[in-house]
Amino acid sequence: MELKNRIVMAPMATNFLSYGEINQRFISFYRERAKGGPGLIVISMTPNRLDNNPPFPGVYDDRFISGISKLAAACKEFDVKVVAQLVVTYSWAFPGHPVEFVSPSGTTITKRVDPPFRLGGPLPGCSPHRRPLKEDEIREIIEDIGDAAGRLREAGFDGVQYLAAAGYLVSQFISPITNQRTDSYGGNVENRMRFLTDILADCKQKAGEDWSYLTRISPQKTKSGITVDDLKEIALILQQAGVHAIDALPGWHEDPIPMIAPATPQGQWASIAQALKETVQIPIGAGTQIQEPEIAESILEEGKADYIYMCRAMIAEPDFPNLAKAGRTDEIRPCITCGHCLESIADNVCVHCSVNPAAGREADYPFTPAQKPKKVFVVGGGPAGLEAAKIAAARGHHVTLFEKTGQLGGQLNLAFIPPHKKRIGLLDAYLIREVERSSVNVMLNTEFTVETAERERPDVVIVAIGSDPIIPPIPGVDLKQVVTALDVLAGKVETGQNVVIIGGGAVGCETAEFLSMQGKLPVIIEMLDSAAKDVCKINRWHLISRLAQACVGIQLSAKVVGISDKGVEGIRQGKSELFPADTVVLAVGMRGNRSLTHLLRGKVPQVYYVGDCTEPRKMTQALTEGFMAGATA
Repeated sequence: MELKNRIVMAPMATNFLSYGEINQRFISFYRERAKGGPGLIVISMTPNRLDNNPPFPGVYDDRFISGISKLAAACKEFDVKVVAQLVVTYSWAFPGHPVEFVSPSGTTITKRVDPPFRLGGPLPGCSPHRRPLKEDEIREIIEDIGDAAGRLREAGFDGVQYLAAAGYLVSQFISPITNQRTDSYGGNVENRMRFLTDILADCKQKAGEDWSYLTRISPQKTKSGITVDDLKEIALILQQAGVHAIDALPGWHEDPIPMIAPATPQGQWASIAQALKETVQIPIGAGTQIQEPEIAESILEEGKADYIYMCRAMIAEPDFPNLAKAGRTDEIRPCITCGHCLESIADNVCVHCSVNPAAGREADYPFTPAQKPKKVFVVGGGPAGLEAAKIAAARGHHVTLFEKTGQLGGQLNLAFIPPHKKRIGLLDAYLIREVERSSVNVMLNTEFTVETAERERPDVVIVAIGSDPIIPPIPGVDLKQVVTALDVLAGKVETGQNVVIIGGGAVGCETAEFLSMQGKLPVIIEMLDSAAKDVCKINRWHLISRLAQACVGIQLSAKVVGISDKGVEGIRQGKSELFPADTVVLAVGMRGNRSLTHLLRGKVPQVYYVGDCTEPRKMTQALTEGFMAGATA
């Protein structure tokens, strides 16, 4: 299988499906990524009936062939090869039986990371017990996978990929921790590999030798688990068995390591691919936390891998390969590794992207020119306003953006200041560049008023004026040592050595980490029973662990009742406590700026209110609302 470049879009779950059937939304999503120019797209599919609403397309019955064929044709329209990852998760549904949570020998790994989806928790309706598989059941699974491969070849796919990584069923057979069988599928590494090699042999029998067979494998960061040296031996077995390429993944979902996180450096895991490349002659892919073309190119140039697999980068920017090829890397919308795409799947909803509101909406919001250009005013230069202005201008409207300060970006200008938030700064710069290179007329240091609307008579006003910090009615809140978290991050105030932060949400925790890096001694006071509840579940555990390593105190279930020159007075478990402080930082939330909510009524034909001015939420909502306002104005 010859690829036109060394970029592979890695497989993912989307939840776009209709009971396992491929629909137009699913095809449009992948067609847009194929149009973006990768050499290969790998699409997750299931050879098994998981439940009524599986996250992957079904390929366990001939009725799926028609939809799969349309999907393959949509990708091949752009000279892109397409491979199906046949996903065997943690569960299986044998004929006449419900979905069951199965395993090689019933052995589990201690769960270390949330949420449950990342831990291999049972699907809805499954028994939580990992029932050991019988030999005849193993053979049945093997044959089902082979049958699926035959259907995929009939549908026009170029090959299959096996997920023998991350803690799913196939990797459980390979690991000596989870496979303690004493039959031909357990024991030494050749026997533990037998499940996978038998799958490969059955697929080759049913789909043909002259087809492409790929695999993903990964080590374990668990004592007595699969090491990188073990992976070398596994890779040699796979090469001998006839696998044509291997993706090197960093670990299992149960592993207590931040595989994809803001704090993990780009290209962190390329060394695993390099170890395999030095061992076998078949192509080896590196990926996981590679979102920058310069990093990807350097890994190839240094001989660490033969190709780069990436998923989140192409969710964020479908045109990533084409833009990289043309040298227009500043036009690539950056993935910020926030984990929102993974969290949406874990929450069993359709995949969302924090930075690309169009992801999953390709069929609903094509960029068609406006039938009649309108005079559009956008009020506010934060993320919602920037996205709205860019989209409205792209559709042919005459757009003017009003920003009362001298700088675009809004609160994104502060969001990238805490440690490990650098990629938000990349997004901030990208959004500003996109508006500056568009036809939008940007008016800095200009406050929009009702008089402006009456004088200029716009057809549409999109209000995106953001939110302001909440100042709680606490006795002593007006003392000079009381400041807001936003002022601390902006460098407007200098704190003392002992800092008490009131509020343990994302802003409070990130401000605490920011201050601890300066040698300050922050303590967080949170009235709830846990901190950082509004942080993405995929990354929350790592933020909490970093705060613990930095010795940041987190006082939970504590109610603040006053502030004095000595510090913060609180009540916890019915007892009064004093938390000494030189500086008190307020991080109790934001309040939407609704100053224009009623003033524009009857003054403008069409008004949209987007982003935090309606209700403070996450950046994904701000960008999505700005996008939809610009697309429908």
